[in-house]
Amino acid sequence: MRSLSYRAAAIRDVQGIADTTRERWDEDQARIYSDRIRTDISRLREFALRYTEYTTRSGETFLKMRTGSHIVFYVATAKNVEIVRILPARADFTKFLV
Repeated sequence: MRSLSYRAAAIRDVQGIADTTRERWDEDQARIYSDRIRTDISRLREFALRYTEYTTRSGETFLKMRTGSHIVFYVATAKNVEIVRILPARADFTKFLV
């Protein structure tokens, strides 16, 4: 099974998602939603290649998976899944995936 790692931007994304959810709803909802995202990301360790590719304007290619109202962008190799960003599904991805 692949190992799992996060780029610094993805770690900031996770923290921001939890903060925003806490502000809009409450602590319980933030925990529930954060747990859902972590569970879905954890499943990528086994099923990383089942999701769609996304190519940036610069030609960099990521895989993407929807979780809740967010999209997880990642790179998968035979040994590792690296989480690149976790962005709102409505975001303009071209701004964030440079």
